[in-house]
Amino acid sequence: MKRKVAAAALAGLMGIAIMSAAPAQADQAGETPSESESQEAIEEVTPEVFDNLHEDIVASDSEATAEIDPGGDQTERMTVSLEASSSSIEVDPADGSAVTMSLVQATGAETPADITNEGTLFADHASGISSTAVVKEDGSVQVVSTIAEGTTTQEIPYEFDAEGLSYIQESDDGALFLRAADGSLLGGVAPAWAKDANGVEVPTHYEVTGTQVVQVVEHLAGDFQYPVVADPFWGTNLFDYVRWINGVHVLKPSGWNRAIRMGAVNTPQAPNIGLSIIMADGWNEFANRSPGRYNINHSTRQQYYCHAVYGIDVLTNPTWDLEPYRPSLPKENWHEVFRHKCNWNYSNGNP
Repeated sequence: MKRKVAAAALAGLMGIAIMSAAPAQADQAGETPSESESQEAIEEVTPEVFDNLHEDIVASDSEATAEIDPGGDQTERMTVSLEASSSSIEVDPADGSAVTMSLVQATGAETPADITNEGTLFADHASGISSTAVVKEDGSVQVVSTIAEGTTTQEIPYEFDAEGLSYIQESDDGALFLRAADGSLLGGVAPAWAKDANGVEVPTHYEVTGTQVVQVVEHLAGDFQYPVVADPFWGTNLFDYVRWINGVHVLKPSGWNRAIRMGAVNTPQAPNIGLSIIMADGWNEFANRSPGRYNINHSTRQQYYCHAVYGIDVLTNPTWDLEPYRPSLPKENWHEVFRHKCNWNYSNGNP
């Protein structure tokens, strides 16, 4: 019998909380945190994990499913599925490639998992580690792992899968990009980070082998205070939909897109990497997905860049509407967004 429950998802976050447990010998794993212990640790360290929960998840003993309406004229809904038998989370944007992240053990074997009464996925990695996956109202997913004190392993592996996935690119700043053979972006993971209960940074990074990503959390490297939280972010399409309506390109930025533009993948070493992703990979996604791709011109590109740069600070519309009939602007004034709001009618930038 299926039941509707309130749960959570944010277009893909992975996180780690390290909690105190009974002391264990150095060469042994701590006692794997239970569902209630993990939830208590998460609420103490990162209570925002349980904010903005999806309010209409349908769950059974084996799976939990959430549907998200992207709006516009999109008939198919985005679907997020949590499956206990495979310990997996699938984000299917409906208008693009679905991306699946599976919780696995160090050997690559599936991690035992259950669907909880709250509609979350709880996985027991063994060796002192458990993970909780929740679905949020915008269709994104957050996975927070809990490591018991006394656990010697510092590695938490995840397996990624998507139709057409060819390789996972590692950037110099620590971000990961899931790419097809032609280089197109299928999804991405923000740089890893971790902090202890006092806000002290805990060394952490990714190691990639094929399509497996291991987050290494070096919680044994110092005198850190528990619990410790690590919270990277992952997502799929940069646009929920791309349409050609009455001679206008209509783009709906996804939750992943908005998070990137608000700095989710930026680091002190690469403060503008998010904008670069939207400018390059976002443009390619738009150009490849648009039914009106043969009606893309220089003005369309200028309008796209204007929305990408100023969409968060100045523009409030839920969609980016790009009209090919607008004139191109001289390079020096296309960015005068406070005057034309990316909707100029004359080549001098006047609205």
